[in-house]
Amino acid sequence: KVRKIINPLIFQRMPIDLKEAIASLIFAAEHCTELQELQKVQKIFMSKYGSEFLHVAKDFGSDCRVNTQVR
Repeated sequence: KVRKIINPLIFQRMPIDLKEAIASLIFAAEHCTELQELQKVQKIFMSKYGSEFLHVAKDFGSDCRVNTQVR
């Protein structure tokens, strides 16, 4: 349970360019399911930071946007 509280804080403290990179990879993993490497990257993020971290990244708030070249 502590992990769920910490992960959003870790994400909030990340530099904007790192948030964009992570959000872009997560977006790509969800939309390009045929690329197994992206699925592996998403699993790595989940195992390292927990599923709550991915949910925060998926929200794509005002300070975390998917790179326009990826969309």
